[in-house]
Amino acid sequence: MAKGEYTYDPANVRELGKDRMRFELGDTMVEGGSDTTALTDEEIQVAIEIYPKSWKRAKLMLLESLCRRFAYEIDTRTGPLTLAIGGAVCVECKLEQCKV
Repeated sequence: MAKGEYTYDPANVRELGKDRMRFELGDTMVEGGSDTTALTDEEIQVAIEIYPKSWKRAKLMLLESLCRRFAYEIDTRTGPLTLAIGGAVCVECKLEQCKV
């Protein structure tokens, strides 16, 4: 897994930056590092720097990365718990069709 920082400060959500992006993506459980957080601070910052004038494009870049990262995962069932990640590929296709 990627080595990097995993931080989140809800007080900074008002400003366009790493914490706001993490909030909008729902990637806020940083306490467990890479075990509970999908993106590093550095990955989020790179997306914001690549698209400094388009917040939506930066977010789309991160969403596409997440979809590709989890697309290989299989659906799993353990007792009453079901984890269905196979639909991530379909979500990615829909994201690419949206206009940002």
